[in-house]
Amino acid sequence: MTAALEISGLNVVYGGAITAIRDLSLTVPERGFVGMLGANGAGKTTTLKAISGLLPFENGRITGGTIKLFGEPIQGALAHKLARRGMLHVREGRHVFINMTVEENLLAATFALTGRGAKRSSFDEIYALFPPLAARRQSYAGFLSGGEQQMLAIGRALAGEPRLLLVDEASLGLAPMIAREIFETLSRINREKGIAILIVEQSVTLALKHISYGYVLENGSIALEASSDKLADREMISKRYLGEAAEPAGV
Repeated sequence: MTAALEISGLNVVYGGAITAIRDLSLTVPERGFVGMLGANGAGKTTTLKAISGLLPFENGRITGGTIKLFGEPIQGALAHKLARRGMLHVREGRHVFINMTVEENLLAATFALTGRGAKRSSFDEIYALFPPLAARRQSYAGFLSGGEQQMLAIGRALAGEPRLLLVDEASLGLAPMIAREIFETLSRINREKGIAILIVEQSVTLALKHISYGYVLENGSIALEASSDKLADREMISKRYLGEAAEPAGV
């Protein structure tokens, strides 16, 4: 079976001098739910941007290694073309269009269907996954709560009918109950729709309840990788690489 995402020997630099990622390799199986864990500055977000083609916007570039999407090399591809090939990126901080309504945000994401021969479907499935959005579909995104904005960011990615979903810090700034709901919905999306997911997350306890496999990053490299149950059992290693300060109360 072809992997949804396969990275081998990835190296990334910023500004031609600062090495951010060193010889990083990871795999997301088809229909898999995989996590990248680690402290701030470990290189998690940079890795996602390297995958989704956003590095050039921040003076970063890939200097080595390969990235394959369902078996096809994609390193260096433009971000909008990767979206049209079925890779959608939910960025840290949500980045919804605050001066557009919920429905308009979802509609904007359908550009990713260009060239795929797909017709835009209704957003009923997205609203079923995120009922608060259904109630506020004509509200401006800037008036939504943080949790609702995160729902919208994920829903907007789903409107592009992804084959692979990249999610950066889904629980960031959210109350524990809302964070749990977000992760439960992502698990449902993975399970019921068969969409492969690679998620970056600092809330280790929460992530390990949902992902099947995890990679721990330290200083731009993979320090540890294992199934989620093994990572959860290796308490001392988890404390060393993941820390305890990032755990939100009540998770």
